[in-house]
Amino acid sequence: MVLEAAFSYFLLFSIALSYFYNFIVHVFFGEMAARFIGWADSPFQREVGFASLGFAVVGLLAFRGSFDMRVAAVVGPACFLLGAAGGHILEILRTGNLAPGNAGVILYTDILLPLIGLTLLWLAH
Repeated sequence: MVLEAAFSYFLLFSIALSYFYNFIVHVFFGEMAARFIGWADSPFQREVGFASLGFAVVGLLAFRGSFDMRVAAVVGPACFLLGAAGGHILEILRTGNLAPGNAGVILYTDILLPLIGLTLLWLAH
């Protein structure tokens, strides 16, 4: 029961709500988000925002959903986050971009959230 509760609320907060927040920030405040990351603003902000909306919806469905839905809610964002972490690390090495949205807490969560999600998935299996 503890594992079920932990996994459910991980999906609700770390996937559904955080990606919905990411959707809002990238779609409606894209210029600010780009500055925080240390990048120039571009139409890509909206694309990331709408991808985040998709992750948020799947995370919400997985909150009380089947194991298969939970696999989707963890694996998709894990691929995105680990890819983003690699991109942040390359930016640090290539350009010295130490902006908070590139080298700060975001970098650590890009690595830790997939690890936590995949661990919970494995334990639930």
